[in-house]
Amino acid sequence: MTNMTPKIAFRSAYMLHLAKAHNANPAAYVWPVSELPVIVDRMMAALETGGANIDSPAIKAACKTVGIKPGIARIRAFLASNDWNVNV
Repeated sequence: MTNMTPKIAFRSAYMLHLAKAHNANPAAYVWPVSELPVIVDRMMAALETGGANIDSPAIKAACKTVGIKPGIARIRAFLASNDWNVNV
């Protein structure tokens, strides 16, 4: 992933890490892997409003991938950024 908006970079990183987590332990998830894009979109909306639970390993891994520390304020600031040169 290179040269993308922060929102696209975070969404891509979260999708990757959530898919890995689901594949590693599918019994831990109540939704099928085919629903992954819907789940990711719901989380992205919740992150933007500040109503998300950010304790999941996939969120923490996504933060690390895009180079920010986990925290709802930091994630929201990152997602709101207009920097088109996020290199992941």
